[in-house]
Amino acid sequence: MKIILSRKGFDSASGGVPSPILTDGSPVSLPIPDQRQKLPYSEIAHGSGKIGPMVEQLTKGKISQHQGAHLDPDLNPYSLPRAPGWRPAFGQYGAAQAHLANQGVGVGDLFLFFGLFRQAMATEQGWQWVKDTKPHHRFWGYLQVGDVIAAQQCDGVTYPWLRYHPHCQFDAPHNTLYLAADDLTLANTQASPNAKVLPGAGYFASATDDLRLTDIDAQRVSQWRLPRWFHPGKTKPALSYHNDAKRWQRKRDHTRLDAVARGQEFVLDCKHYRSAQAWALGIINKGLSEAGDHP
Repeated sequence: MKIILSRKGFDSASGGVPSPILTDGSPVSLPIPDQRQKLPYSEIAHGSGKIGPMVEQLTKGKISQHQGAHLDPDLNPYSLPRAPGWRPAFGQYGAAQAHLANQGVGVGDLFLFFGLFRQAMATEQGWQWVKDTKPHHRFWGYLQVGDVIAAQQCDGVTYPWLRYHPHCQFDAPHNTLYLAADDLTLANTQASPNAKVLPGAGYFASATDDLRLTDIDAQRVSQWRLPRWFHPGKTKPALSYHNDAKRWQRKRDHTRLDAVARGQEFVLDCKHYRSAQAWALGIINKGLSEAGDHP
C-alpha cells in the first residue's frame, strides 16, 4: 500500500492566500481558480452558507465569487447538490499524474490531502485574517482509492453522476480520476469487532494540532514535523521528491523535513514503513472525531 501526501487548495501561487480556519475551528480548503470551469465559488456551500464572499474578501477582490472554481478533490457531500450514486472523487493530469502512475498508485492506496491554512474571522467589514496568526500546512481530508478511471469515461453512461467533475471538463495528457472506496480499509481499522467502519473518503471538520504538518517553531511553512520513523535513513526509499538527505533531520522525538517548495503528490511506500498505516489511521480518526454529520 502507498500513502500519498497530496497538496491541494489555495496557497501563495494558486489563489494567492491561504485557505481559512474559521472561528469554530473548521478548516475550509478553498478550491483553486480555474477559468475553464463554469462552477462559480458562489455556488459552493460550506456549513450554512456559500464560500463565494469568503473567497472574494480574503483575496481583496483579486478573485471574484463569480469566477470558476476547480472543486477537486471533491470530498464534502454538502458542497453541491448531488446526483444519485455520487462518490467523492479526485482528479490529476500531466506530470503530476505521470508521477503517480510511475509510483504505482492505484486501488487501495490512500491520499492524505494537505494545504496552506490560516485563521480567519467574519467581521462587519467582511472576512479578514486573524492578526498575529501565521500560515501553516495541515491535513484537511483523505481519499482511499476504490477505482481509477480515465477522464474519457466521463461519458454520462458508466458514471453519469461524474459529469460535473472539473477533470471531465477538459482534455489533457494522463487525465485521470480516482474514485473513493466505500469504506476505509487500513491495518487496524477492524482491530476489534466493535471498530467503527469509516468512510472511504472524508474532510476534517476540526483544525487540531494533531493535523498540523508545519512545525510549531518553524521559520517556513515547509518545515514539517513528522513521526521519528518517517526518516528514511540510508536503506529505505524516501518520500518521493525528497531523496536529498539534507532535507531530513532526526530529532529526539520526531523527524524534521524541509519539504520541497512546489510539487503536488508525495508518495510513501508503506512496505518500507511498518508504522505508516497506523499513523494515517490516527490522522483520519482525529480528523473525523469531531466531524459527526457536519455539513
